[in-house]
Amino acid sequence: MKKVLTLMLAALLTLGLTQSCDDAGCTLYNSTNCELTFYGEGDRVIALNEYLTVTATGASQVILNKGMGYTNIKLQLSYTNDVDTLLFEHWTTTTTTETVTDDEGNETTTEVEEDTPHVVDSLFIRKTNKPHFESPDCGTAVFHDIEDAWYRNDSRYPDDGLFDFIYINHAQVYYNSSDNLRLYLNQ
Repeated sequence: MKKVLTLMLAALLTLGLTQSCDDAGCTLYNSTNCELTFYGEGDRVIALNEYLTVTATGASQVILNKGMGYTNIKLQLSYTNDVDTLLFEHWTTTTTTETVTDDEGNETTTEVEEDTPHVVDSLFIRKTNKPHFESPDCGTAVFHDIEDAWYRNDSRYPDDGLFDFIYINHAQVYYNSSDNLRLYLNQ
């Protein structure tokens, strides 16, 4: 009888501990992401038609490496900086045809694709960082209020910049944020 009582007590204790972990109320997404959406003429979402690499300065963290066809990017903003800087480096792929004639007069034609760095734009996001606490069982998250966003074309050719203008659509960055910044692209 003593063994049965001990086993039942152990089972109840185990059940109680697992229940308390489930009732913590922590979100599955304990990180906040800022969503950058690409727009074209007529306020329509467009896909990138050039290769794009996005790097966060300071930490030198590559967020997107040679992506093409994206309509948006989700990224974490820094927890401590008041201004985050992102570098947008985009390429165009050029295809050239090379014809080679050998010693016997035979011609061979090959197509060569080459990625050429096109331009680098810097995107600056000024924000207020707000630590968010839910319970001792959950990690602390940081929400953000975007105050301003601007860009600078770092190219020798100012007309080749990626951005036309930037619009802050949803300034609050928290769990499940969407369409925070609208990046209108030069076309």
